[in-house]
Amino acid sequence: MTPMPSPPGRRAFVFTVLALAWSIGLLIAALVAPVYGPATLVDENGRGVLLVVAVPAVTSVAVWIALRRKCTRGGRVSGYVAWACVWVLGAFCLVGILSIGVFVAPVAVLLARAASLTPSGPPPGSAASGSA
Repeated sequence: MTPMPSPPGRRAFVFTVLALAWSIGLLIAALVAPVYGPATLVDENGRGVLLVVAVPAVTSVAVWIALRRKCTRGGRVSGYVAWACVWVLGAFCLVGILSIGVFVAPVAVLLARAASLTPSGPPPGSAASGSA
């Protein structure tokens, strides 16, 4: 018996969760992983570096919200917002390629995959969306 393929919306959700988990892992690593000998990234650069390291997590949440809205309510704007966030995160990776960008790249790839898989829900105002 062959397993049933998961619907695109479920796979998009999994990719988004993985991107957020990776982003949170980056934040935790900045706090506890020794990068400069025994010093962590925060020890060496101060707490302000957490703002930079938090960019992927904040972007992941923004993409998650946009894709959820696209999937449940339909409309192109939510998809455009999600893709804009993915492109901004991709640019962030390129700018920081010699430091944090390499570690953020998987987040951008996972979010791009999620954005490409997310189905569009019923258009606003349709009978399928619950309004009559």
